[in-house]
Amino acid sequence: MNNVLPFNQASFTSDDIILLDTSFILNSLGYNNNVSLESECNSLIASISMANAICCIPQIAKTELLHIIKSGIFKKNGYDTENKIKILRDSNPILFQQIYGQAQSSVDSYFNTLYNNEIIFPKGVGNLDEELFELSKKIADDFMMQGTYDSVLIATAVKEKINYIATTDKDFCNINIKNLNILLDSGNYRKHYNLNNVQTIREYK
Repeated sequence: MNNVLPFNQASFTSDDIILLDTSFILNSLGYNNNVSLESECNSLIASISMANAICCIPQIAKTELLHIIKSGIFKKNGYDTENKIKILRDSNPILFQQIYGQAQSSVDSYFNTLYNNEIIFPKGVGNLDEELFELSKKIADDFMMQGTYDSVLIATAVKEKINYIATTDKDFCNINIKNLNILLDSGNYRKHYNLNNVQTIREYK
């Protein structure tokens, strides 16, 4: 059985460290306009605070957040494919830079909000070095993960000996790593465990 818990079943001590996934960060800040999920994320943060535990943010999160927010702004402006974005960049570089600047400003604002919370460690964790990327490749292979961000996030937790990842992304449900607990919102937790009767039993060592 994977070490996956819904937010409301997590119990923390002052020794615990919780790594925040970008999906959790965005939902906790209301980016996706999901009021119930925002409330659930912030309730978890309150529980962490009451236990005097610490949240931290992976170094790679800022790049990932910029990509997500930038893509969202491009899409709202009608540039919903990579090809359209490339055409805009070549044909109207001023507008392209304006959209990019708007996304960067949003990311900076989000991080200012996050780091003003005293339970959040005031700088990113996980140096993006060769050792981290080699570990992330191994994790990606072991758990057949697609994309780079998720495996780097998990590698950061393993390397830094962090015992929790808070996420609203059910893709983390099949990760089974000793001493690493995945905290998932109740909606995705129910969906995953209602639809999947056979759980991954591989354990990463």
